[in-house]
Amino acid sequence: GFVRDWNKPGPHVDMHGTTTLRRGQPIDTFIAFRGCRADAAGRCNVTAAFELRGPDGKPQAYPPMEVLANQPRPPAGLIYLSHQSLGMTFTADDPVGAYIMRATVTDHVAGIALHTQQTLTVSR
Repeated sequence: GFVRDWNKPGPHVDMHGTTTLRRGQPIDTFIAFRGCRADAAGRCNVTAAFELRGPDGKPQAYPPMEVLANQPRPPAGLIYLSHQSLGMTFTADDPVGAYIMRATVTDHVAGIALHTQQTLTVSR
């Protein structure tokens, strides 16, 4: 429903994010962004790499996803949603507790990377 609401015409979208979820409840992580540097052909290349650390501290890496890859630079000033998302579901085998999700968002044309993190709390 979030992507459907995001794509509706209008000045805003109601975002209902969460940092608390139960085992078996799916969650998708998107990158909302504004601006990128375009190459000589006018195209941007932005990706995001994710790492998840569970309550035991062990890291789990995910393949990079496209935020805006080989696409024309969007108009300035508007906020855009990544073309891909990271979807996951915690199973009964996953421990409950705090998980740290880290993302590194890289603008490959500009040669810069931004880092962010969020704590997800998983319960039974």
